[in-house]
Amino acid sequence: MQVLTDIKTAVDAQADAFVAFKEKHNNTVAGIVDRIEVLEAGKAGPGRSGHADKTFVPFQSVIDHPKLKELASGTLRDSGEIKLESLPQLLKTLVSFQNDSSPTAGSTYAVQPQRLDQFMNDPRLALGLLRALPSMPIASNTLEFPRLSDSFDAEADYQGNEGATKAQLDPQSVMHTATVATIAHWVRTSRQVLSDVPALQRQLSSLLTYGVLKKTERELVNGSGGRNIEGLATIASPFSATATAPADRVGEAITALQILGWNPDLVVLHPTDYFAFASERASSGDGQYVAGGGWAAPADSGVWGMQKVLTPSLAPGTALVLDRSQTVVLDRLAATLLATSDGHDNLSRNLTTLLAEIRIGLAIFSPAAILKVDVSVG
Repeated sequence: MQVLTDIKTAVDAQADAFVAFKEKHNNTVAGIVDRIEVLEAGKAGPGRSGHADKTFVPFQSVIDHPKLKELASGTLRDSGEIKLESLPQLLKTLVSFQNDSSPTAGSTYAVQPQRLDQFMNDPRLALGLLRALPSMPIASNTLEFPRLSDSFDAEADYQGNEGATKAQLDPQSVMHTATVATIAHWVRTSRQVLSDVPALQRQLSSLLTYGVLKKTERELVNGSGGRNIEGLATIASPFSATATAPADRVGEAITALQILGWNPDLVVLHPTDYFAFASERASSGDGQYVAGGGWAAPADSGVWGMQKVLTPSLAPGTALVLDRSQTVVLDRLAATLLATSDGHDNLSRNLTTLLAEIRIGLAIFSPAAILKVDVSVG
């Protein structure tokens, strides 16, 4: 008997809990309905005494939906979709300022724009010459080395007779000094803007670093020497080619260096000249591309088997052919970015100076190993 009594007590307790849950559930649903009705009452037009017009209320379909009634009565056994038939009419009154030159006060909202965290308007050269030339670290601001003259030709000879004087070498070299130059530029900004706009700091850092590298490549090609970098085009020996086709003139220069004993392995060209090489067509027959299959199937990217570097720093109509072993980039300080509040009145004005600089030079051991070729057409 005690067991039956305990079971009855447990069943009654579960029943009471179920009744309490049902009442709480019904109250919650009733509250939702009341809130919807309040919203609908707010939509009532003039002269309607706060009662919503059924043809314009966007939530009337929710109030009248059988699923909501089943939920209120506690008989809902599954879930279902309730469509808001008139919701688009409500949304039409809440718009942003976009494409609206004269927005209506109280019905428009300013939408916060998304800010791009990178910069896309930054055209950049490949700067391949720095990577193509050999380099070496240097611990001073100059490098001294013996430079051979252009006319040097080492030729040994027979000893005519025993005891006769043998051929003497005239090295024809002089000591030359290559200078390490500093290339730099800077910009000053407020510390606040650098902190508030992280993308700006990344952009300035990238532009400053790229700027010194771009100037460096230009000087490696055209530097005037002295206290500046002595550029390849400045020191190169002019080559008189006999071929008509510009690409063949480059081939002649390569052959001339090989005859002198050098090992040419690099051709430097302006991009427009290389395009002229690659797009050259036969003057007779079907007019096929000379260098390969044209734009649809381009030829090998090299020139006469040599590695190429394209740079706008070299004047159009000019090509450089060289033996890279006779050059070396002097690496005193790699491209470095510095941010500081020291100096001038930065600290008192809450300013930061961003500085990018590089210390670099170019040693050319034998100018005769670099030839300058005219590749202009006509």
